[in-house]
Amino acid sequence: MWTAVVEIVSGSSDGPVKIGRNVSGKVEADSEAEALEGAKFVLNSIATGKFAHIRCRPEADTWEIFDTKETIYRGYVRFSVFDEPGEWDYGNAYVNLPLTAS
Repeated sequence: MWTAVVEIVSGSSDGPVKIGRNVSGKVEADSEAEALEGAKFVLNSIATGKFAHIRCRPEADTWEIFDTKETIYRGYVRFSVFDEPGEWDYGNAYVNLPLTAS
């Protein structure tokens, strides 16, 4: 089981440049595999069929909290989506953004 918090920020357009909505999805799950599936779900449910620039591919990681020895599984995805049909642009999406345990 996983839970996602999705933040969508609308961009502004001051000219001919297309500005999309910036989306970041943070997922907490029962396992690293489920955290990754949750991050993929966020991407697919919002961007399927639309032009999107993927800034960080869906990823997941595992942490152990030092004090409590509790294990935490988190997933993450970040992209911009535009209200027009198109393909996904992965650009430099292989850059891993740091996931934090906080």
